[in-house]
Amino acid sequence: MADLCLQQVPSGKPYDGPFLRISPRPDGTVEFRYADTSVASRQWHRVVKADDALGRLERFLQQLHWFPRLKPPHET
Repeated sequence: MADLCLQQVPSGKPYDGPFLRISPRPDGTVEFRYADTSVASRQWHRVVKADDALGRLERFLQQLHWFPRLKPPHET
């Protein structure tokens, strides 16, 4: 298995700026680590069950406002 790294904006170099690393673990869990500093102990970090990984990713993206929230048509 491989890690998936996501950045909000394109970059000329790998890991040039904050990024989210999503890593499957041997025990069946998934690790999320937001590398916005080189100090690992200060990075946002979560380990979740594989079944909860998509929900955790959605909440992460909402918290950082990487995408604008689209209101359903009845909320406009």
